[in-house]
Amino acid sequence: MSRSPDTEHCVSVHLTDCGHETASVVFEALREAYPQGCDAGPVPARGTAEAEHHVVWSSTVDTATPRTDRAGVPAALAEDVSAEIHGAAHPVRQVRDALAAAFATEDHGTVPGEHEVEVRLRLTATHRPVG
Repeated sequence: MSRSPDTEHCVSVHLTDCGHETASVVFEALREAYPQGCDAGPVPARGTAEAEHHVVWSSTVDTATPRTDRAGVPAALAEDVSAEIHGAAHPVRQVRDALAAAFATEDHGTVPGEHEVEVRLRLTATHRPVG
């Protein structure tokens, strides 16, 4: 039986400026952090295969059940990625922190809303140093 996502804990993640392989690496890192709460992604939200770098790759992450025993090192990114994370403030912060633990990130701003927040990040191909 599949689990219905609790919208209070769900975060929408949109990646741009990258190809399918790079988007897959990012979404795999999120599946490691939230193994029971990340859809199969990456799913192209718009664009075509011919214009892969103009596609918006999207996934939904349910942060209700984070993995606490993560020890794996994610694969390095082949290219920089723009990420937008939308949802309630605390779950968005959790997803941002999971991405920052896996990749070198640059904060490109936060857009607060009445009930949700949007965080914009740049994930860089340079791996985040450990330690």
